[in-house]
Amino acid sequence: MFLFVPNAAPPFPRSKLIDPELLARIERLTVGAGRVPSLHPFLRRGIFFSHRDLAAICDAAEVSGLGGRGGRDIKHSSVTLGG
Repeated sequence: MFLFVPNAAPPFPRSKLIDPELLARIERLTVGAGRVPSLHPFLRRGIFFSHRDLAAICDAAEVSGLGGRGGRDIKHSSVTLGG
């Protein structure tokens, strides 16, 4: 059972919009690194429009060297960001 409490914090973190800067960062880490020919069509067309952890995934990819120097495709859940 879920109890509604006005002005209470949400039980789960809120998602954030995928802004053009984050989209460019994802493209640099995937397409720019030669991992995929283009971004996934859902990202290009704005069908995927919000996220909770994409910035953290990009941070981890840059720190671990997945930004073009080896490794594997960056994934969020089961969706590959390149397509």
